[in-house]
Amino acid sequence: MSRMSSTPSTSFSATKVLLNRAARHLLWPRPAAYYPFGILRGRGNVFSKKAQMYISGYPRCGNTFAVTAFKSANPEARVMSHHHIPTFVISQVRLGTPGLVLLRNPLDAAVSWAIHENETLEEAIAYWNDYYKVLMPVREHLFIARFEDVTTDFGGVIRAFNGKWGTSYVPFDHTPENAAHCFMVTEQEHTKPNGEIREMQVCRPSPQRRSVKEAHLRQLNQSDFLRDELARSKELYEKFLHFRGDGGRRTSTRLVPEKATESTLQVGAPV
Repeated sequence: MSRMSSTPSTSFSATKVLLNRAARHLLWPRPAAYYPFGILRGRGNVFSKKAQMYISGYPRCGNTFAVTAFKSANPEARVMSHHHIPTFVISQVRLGTPGLVLLRNPLDAAVSWAIHENETLEEAIAYWNDYYKVLMPVREHLFIARFEDVTTDFGGVIRAFNGKWGTSYVPFDHTPENAAHCFMVTEQEHTKPNGEIREMQVCRPSPQRRSVKEAHLRQLNQSDFLRDELARSKELYEKFLHFRGDGGRRTSTRLVPEKATESTLQVGAPV
């Protein structure tokens, strides 16, 4: 579906989005081109063969929870994770490495990442679109796990993962106690020396972020760029749902309000 291009709300954000997007389109689909950039920026070796499996996804899609839960059940496994760059997935696909790609409602993920990084929503949603667009050519070779399934039944996710890849990893026992332990571990990573939790960054829902989330969501009725990018993200989201690891397909949440006056504050899960 073709669309007229639009621009973000300010010239500064427009320039930033365009420059970042140009770099991503140039480097991300090409591991050989990305390799020196990844080394220089400390992102890692995109051609590394050390991992037994990978867990990857756009930021704030349950990456930290998934890795923590997986490692709690499989402490000896060598896992590649948290690069948040699709080039690493492409490289591992070519190596035949089993892996799990996380997928979250793009509006929820982008708002959460914008808050975490104090970034514009324009840049966050453009990043989401670019991340999954790069993976489109290899989507049939991926195991897709929804954010909702990872955070409520990660044991079932790993059982389906084993079924797809012929692996024998121990499924996470997704009890309330075990899930709470994983959240506690991730919370410790965002705790200051004085014990104060960085609520804008912690990888769990936080009521302190609600007002910031609402401010971002109100932009949807004011930005043609955001509405255009969200329409594209919905198309990508639906296409990836079709290639989920269990072959299932579920109706996704409507991501873009039908009317400019419709409230967007109820869209998606807590950030």
